[in-house]
Amino acid sequence: MDIGLNNKTRLFILYLIDKMAVPTKTGIIKMCYLCDIATVKSNLKKITDFQYVRYYYGPYDKRIEDYLDDLIKSGFVKSKLEYGSGGGEYAKFSLSEAGEKEIEDRQDVFSAGEKRITDSILDSLGSLNAKMLTQIAYRTNPMVEFGATLGGSEHFNEVLDLSK
Repeated sequence: MDIGLNNKTRLFILYLIDKMAVPTKTGIIKMCYLCDIATVKSNLKKITDFQYVRYYYGPYDKRIEDYLDDLIKSGFVKSKLEYGSGGGEYAKFSLSEAGEKEIEDRQDVFSAGEKRITDSILDSLGSLNAKMLTQIAYRTNPMVEFGATLGGSEHFNEVLDLSK
């Protein structure tokens, strides 16, 4: 069954999982959001096909779960349950050998500008955990335009305009 997943977005998620220190679902979606904002601000198109809405923990597209499930079922990604310092559990993702090969073989789908922007963001933010990335996402213009506060419900489920 084709669930309409974009190959470039799939590869981008693989790339982030490979490069992030703690690739969790929340961290990956925030990193996608931050990279998409940066490419839009640089007069490029978004890298992903996500349409971000203001959600409980900031910018979100529920399709991230479809992508992660697909990457796991396809054998490109492994998921391991880990526990945070507060005792909460979360899934941490890593690439399988097939996922590493896919990244090596398909780098050409990203433009030089997309790669430069992504690598710059990963260099500065890639070691941060999901909580810190969420806090950064709340300080971006689209979230500030909504008056969104962490834990609040301002403009809940409304689409974020990345060009702001």
